[in-house]
Amino acid sequence: MLAMRLFVGLFLASAMGVAPYIASSILAPPGTLRALAVILVVGSGAGASVGTALSWAAMQESGRIVRTVVLLAVPAAFLGAWGGYSYGLAVYGHKVVPKPDTVLSTVLGAAVAANLLLALACVVWSFTRKRS
Repeated sequence: MLAMRLFVGLFLASAMGVAPYIASSILAPPGTLRALAVILVVGSGAGASVGTALSWAAMQESGRIVRTVVLLAVPAAFLGAWGGYSYGLAVYGHKVVPKPDTVLSTVLGAAVAANLLLALACVVWSFTRKRS
């Protein structure tokens, strides 16, 4: 069950993390790299946190667990997106727009950070639940 949630979480977070950047790149007028970088990091973080929360928060769970999932997913996704963007910028560089590799590292950073934190929280919660 943990592996399935992790797989679905990574898929949803990645898909929802890249969607805001693609939409803004198509709809927004051309801007500076800083504006596109902010859109990339914020959009990837927001999309990945929503995708992660959807996959980890089961409908039958209590409201407290759903709130905990969201409170863990949102900061982890934003920090992962920022870390992925920083890594992509340092390794791949940039021109006028972020390179596809930088976009990929940002989206994957957000998706992996949020899902790994929730997987770790799930493992810790299951161990503490068995002991009590």
